[in-house]
Amino acid sequence: MVASLNEPNIRGTRWFLSSVWPAVLQMIERHPCPALRICGAIAEALGGLKLPGVQFAGVVNDLRPYYDGCDVVLLPVIAGGGVAIKTLEAVLYERAVLATRRALRGLPDNVVEAIGFEDDPVEYAKSLMSIVSNPARHHLQLERSRRAAALLRQYPFYEILGKAVDAVRLTQPS
Repeated sequence: MVASLNEPNIRGTRWFLSSVWPAVLQMIERHPCPALRICGAIAEALGGLKLPGVQFAGVVNDLRPYYDGCDVVLLPVIAGGGVAIKTLEAVLYERAVLATRRALRGLPDNVVEAIGFEDDPVEYAKSLMSIVSNPARHHLQLERSRRAAALLRQYPFYEILGKAVDAVRLTQPS
């Protein structure tokens, strides 16, 4: 997860950690606890939480290693307005994503359909576990993100969005 320090991100992260993560932990039984890395300034507000498998990385100089090293980017957005930059970034990095409907706000319908979404916390947890434990499901989710990225690139506003996303990155992709 990537989250800057603002109220909508705090709400979404708290929702995930209180409603989704406990369900994930119940599902893992004998399997090793999955690692959840949360990057961004949100660590200032929530970094004191101690939950199994949760690591707050804080603000990092380069998100690319975190994107490249993850199985899935979680987008548990439940509040906020406008297009979510974190969603655009995850999709344009062509990573498998698991989003809520709110995380896809402002995106064209065909992009929303390509990505898909889950708002129920238990179903979100089930989807997460399926993506990380089933290679075929992971591949499907990755392909959905790639399709969404291709669709986004077809829109005339893509160049403007790309420049906006690049402007908020601490480092430029190589």
